[in-house]
Amino acid sequence: MSPAHDDSIVELGGPTFEWLGPGGRLTIDDVEYEYADSDADDDSIDDAVGPGRTFGKLVKRVAAPVEMFLSFCSDLLGNGPNATFTRLMRRQFPWSIRSRRTRNLSWWLGNWLYVTSMVSEDNDEIWRLIQFVIDRRYNFSVRLTAAYYLLILLQSLRSFQLSHILPLVHNPLLRLCQEGFRRGINSSILQPLEEVVTLNEDLKRIANCGLEETPGIVIGSSGSATSLQLLHRQLFGLYYEHHIRTRSDLEAMEHAQQVIHSSLCRPTPTTNPFTSALTRRVWLDDRWLESRIDEDTRAIRMKEFLEHLQYVIPCGPGYGSRYTSEACNDPGMSCWGYRANALDSMQNLCPGCKHPRCPLSIGDDRDARSITSSLLISLSTPGRTLT
Repeated sequence: MSPAHDDSIVELGGPTFEWLGPGGRLTIDDVEYEYADSDADDDSIDDAVGPGRTFGKLVKRVAAPVEMFLSFCSDLLGNGPNATFTRLMRRQFPWSIRSRRTRNLSWWLGNWLYVTSMVSEDNDEIWRLIQFVIDRRYNFSVRLTAAYYLLILLQSLRSFQLSHILPLVHNPLLRLCQEGFRRGINSSILQPLEEVVTLNEDLKRIANCGLEETPGIVIGSSGSATSLQLLHRQLFGLYYEHHIRTRSDLEAMEHAQQVIHSSLCRPTPTTNPFTSALTRRVWLDDRWLESRIDEDTRAIRMKEFLEHLQYVIPCGPGYGSRYTSEACNDPGMSCWGYRANALDSMQNLCPGCKHPRCPLSIGDDRDARSITSSLLISLSTPGRTLT
């Protein structure tokens, strides 16, 4: 900041002055100051006279390739955002050969399916990415790359960890967006960052709600959510973190999935690689959630059928008595039909019994376990009773 009638320099910082742009003026103690951005390009070089002008144009022409080369060398040394994120993924998925060498942002966006639900214990690397965004000594493209890596993490981390990271990234992303607008960066590049800043409270609500409250939060939005990042976090909570134990849980999940599906419009072409990758991810997760609901629906029906099943014990200690199945009531099971003790009384069935009423009296060479499995499959039809 320099006064309009003086050549002295006054340095100001903090969010209060973020709105200032080149040419802006500010009055302090009745003295008017003109804004001078020390990080902006010095356009006065183009107006210089003599050899300074030629040298300035030469520097500008070679600056971009030199910066790219230095950034590449920094990543090779493990100091850049690409190396930092690759190192974080390598520790998260040590068995994957894909993360054994440093990858760039475009590669990770193209292979986002491999960065699924994760719990990162490497907070130092996440904090290092935040530092890249904050530190204005780095080139803006480097800081923007680190910010996009943070966006990937915000869409991949489990909810309990997301709630801790959101407050840390809010202000750095806000300031990066403000600086990008002042620099004239394309709005499509800054839009994903702006969405996180704008929807910060909505993302916090999804991250901080209990696992059983996720469907209610989604249903309460009434399909008003249009941001892909918010829709993906809703799908994430339903698919990876919400458990279906009862029919009411299933109905709530179905309703929430319908609300999200109604908010998804046909994908529109975009030039932003992050938005393109996120669009593919959202539609894929929507199909995964629909498949999971179908599977859990069949499991719920099997469980209800088995709970009301009655039949006559064909042989063994309880021969001739009525039996009601009370098995398969474990709320933690995702599919009750695969339990070996699906019917408690299977222990009363004997292999190769010669009793005429025993369904297993069909030969000594049949294996009792395979017959039991066949019997369980035959019982999967609702309304069927074994007598």
